[in-house]
Amino acid sequence: MALGSKLSLSILDPALQPSDTVEGLNYASGSAGILPETGRALGDNISLKKQIKMFRTTVRKYMPESFKTKKELKTHLSRSIFLIHIGSNDYINNFLQPRLYNSSRHYNANQFAQVLAHQLGTSLKELHGWGVRKFLVFQIPPLGCYPTLAKSGRPKTGCDEGVNTLVSIYNKKLARELKRLRSTLKGSTFVVAKSYNLIYDMVKNPAHYGSGSAPSLCELLWNSFRDWDSNGVVWDMLAFAYSRSEMVHDALVVLAKMKDLSFQPSILTYSSLLYNLRCTDHLWNVYDEIKSSGIPPSEFTNSIFIDGLCRQSRLQDAVSFIQETEGKEFGPSIVSFNTLMSGFCKMGFVDVAKSFFCMMLNCGLRPDAYSYNILIHGLCIAGSLEEALEFTIDMERHGVEPDVVTYNILAKGFRLLGLMSGAWKVIEKMLLKGVNPDVVTYTILICGHCQMGNIEEGFS
Repeated sequence: MALGSKLSLSILDPALQPSDTVEGLNYASGSAGILPETGRALGDNISLKKQIKMFRTTVRKYMPESFKTKKELKTHLSRSIFLIHIGSNDYINNFLQPRLYNSSRHYNANQFAQVLAHQLGTSLKELHGWGVRKFLVFQIPPLGCYPTLAKSGRPKTGCDEGVNTLVSIYNKKLARELKRLRSTLKGSTFVVAKSYNLIYDMVKNPAHYGSGSAPSLCELLWNSFRDWDSNGVVWDMLAFAYSRSEMVHDALVVLAKMKDLSFQPSILTYSSLLYNLRCTDHLWNVYDEIKSSGIPPSEFTNSIFIDGLCRQSRLQDAVSFIQETEGKEFGPSIVSFNTLMSGFCKMGFVDVAKSFFCMMLNCGLRPDAYSYNILIHGLCIAGSLEEALEFTIDMERHGVEPDVVTYNILAKGFRLLGLMSGAWKVIEKMLLKGVNPDVVTYTILICGHCQMGNIEEGFS
């Protein structure tokens, strides 16, 4: 919640002077929301109710010193614009955190949105009682596009539309609540800042704005939404959207601006950028920035980094990295080991890849089908079909079912050695296991028969 023109000055600023209260104050608090319990799992904060209480203290204790009469103070308050942007945390740090809060068990989406809109309306009415007449109330932005929440969204949109639907329900109820207040509190102005669609289009379709559009969009965010409680979230959305669209330069521009504003990018935004730069020398720079930011890397972050090192043929660096992260919270994962094994197999070092397979087991990680397929493929390419078949048996022994990729790898291995009878035996076993052949399977068989000169057999 903020009022006046100089909204960057916090009510908690130790340098605050009574005269400052005339030109504008910011009462916002990091994880706070409309509901008192919102964000409490992260520590204490100043909820909307407390912010209003602090505003009352400002009006009673500090502001009278700057006005000759109570009438002048009343006139000043009635002419001031109160900017209200709150509610995002009620979803991010409440409704969408069922392990920490009970709201999603007590209310459905419609009921929760109604509770928020009603509570906000009650708070605005209380401000009206203290002489406030002009309100600019922002919609909640499309939180489903926030990287941390969007990870379960469909790749085509890059957003979790389920979360965006929750937010849209609230925004509609907000509009109705403000309409009700306009009709009951005569002489007051309640304006909805319809920012949802603007930001949604910005973060979902950054390519529509063209390459090099980041500076202008950053300026728009800074000039229009600098006092939001969700400001950092929206900046992170934009950086993530640019990175997801492979507009790396624009993503870097946004991240640089975020750094200037002391906004922290999410690990998903960093990971996305790391992925786009994994084949370049900038890989180390981004990873070093992640470490210096203090954000714990995820297992995907580390896997992307290892993949980048392998793609750049820096296998020794990848091995050193695995050893350094072993035993840490987000140490080597199955994905990390798979990436490393794949890199060594592609370079023909199957024995080294096998050693990392053993290391994976020693770390208490259970190899998946992809782990086995990497080694089986490497062994087949090396002509070690017998060992490849042994790994297939070991795979089943440990409860990992061979899939169509496994059987295709084995069939191709036999084809490369000109042993089509062996390839057919693999296909027969695949059918007995209930695994359906795909186009790759048929292509392997057709190519094999054609190479053997059995053209008719290939067409049959």
